[in-house]
Amino acid sequence: MVELIIVMCMIAWEVLGHATPLASRPEDVANNAVVASLEVVPSATLALPPSPKLVAVNNEPRAGSIPKIMTAALEPAAGKRVELKEAFGAYAGACQSEGMRAVPPGLFVDPLRTFCKAAGIRIKDEGGHVYLLNVRLANDALSRFAFRFRLKV
Repeated sequence: MVELIIVMCMIAWEVLGHATPLASRPEDVANNAVVASLEVVPSATLALPPSPKLVAVNNEPRAGSIPKIMTAALEPAAGKRVELKEAFGAYAGACQSEGMRAVPPGLFVDPLRTFCKAAGIRIKDEGGHVYLLNVRLANDALSRFAFRFRLKV
């Protein structure tokens, strides 16, 4: 039964595909002549808005290098630790003093983690706080951090 349906479909396809065109009627020939004799008017072109131009110049200062700044901001200190918030404060203070833009805190964590791995600094998550172990802020970085958060050193 299925084979019969398939054969019928193939026959129908052939029959529909080779149909002869209808003979043109005299009215259609007259209408085509009238249309052909009309003057061809060029089609109106649409005026497209100018395409947006890419901005090549960014007036915003570039972001400070996290590895470079953290190399200067941290120094080895056995048994000491620096909280992530303090490290970011030192970074942001260094960026501000150098006239650079600091990356947002959410974008600071991954590059800092990469830096710490390369520098051999262990990271510990303790009670919802993240600490960099066996390091401390250098005096210059500590003063920038204190200035940024208006603390007395």
